[in-house]
Amino acid sequence: MKNYKVGIIRVLTTDNEDELLSHQKILNEFFKEFELQTKSIPNQHNGIYNNETLNKAIPKIIKIAKEWEEELDGIIISCSEDPAVQELKKILKIPVVGAGHSAASLSINYGKKVGIIGIEKEAPLAYLKILKDSYLAYEKPKNINNTNDLRTKEGKIAVINSAKRLKNKGSDVITFACTGLSTVKAYELLEEISIPIVDGVIAEGTIILNMLIERSLRMK
Repeated sequence: MKNYKVGIIRVLTTDNEDELLSHQKILNEFFKEFELQTKSIPNQHNGIYNNETLNKAIPKIIKIAKEWEEELDGIIISCSEDPAVQELKKILKIPVVGAGHSAASLSINYGKKVGIIGIEKEAPLAYLKILKDSYLAYEKPKNINNTNDLRTKEGKIAVINSAKRLKNKGSDVITFACTGLSTVKAYELLEEISIPIVDGVIAEGTIILNMLIERSLRMK
């Protein structure tokens, strides 16, 4: 089995190694084909949660990715907003994916009424462009304003309540529009919801693996 060297760029600044490597640990659990490393952008301790923080993050992500490219087979931008993904696809010679496009694309395979949970006021545009008529509803959990709020007991309860509301509205699949939900393993919190859950970090791993396999076959 071929091992692919994949870099993960986190958009949450942290000095806590467990936090930094949380997405890497999830991917290690599900994808044995990867040799993973993680780096985070500087000076964004609450991550990306609005247009201002998104715009600040993009040049930082591009800088890290360009400097790192020669060591890697592929890069994951582990954020549901897909910051800098389109820019990097034009610059880099290796595959680049984000959590948003990955999660939205996989969601369509599970149902025609997709509910989305995220931390911004509205569903990310990237999701809406992909889901189109399959988009049903969006939920921002109560009192969740950035990724760190998801760690609290109250935050986790709010996520469960949002998922229940989406199911009651008719969602036949729920997809996450924040990788902070992956960090707290919200897919485990929502087992009782009994409909498919599409996790952004697992989704980005699925897509980058397929892209790397396709690239390997093409380059033989």
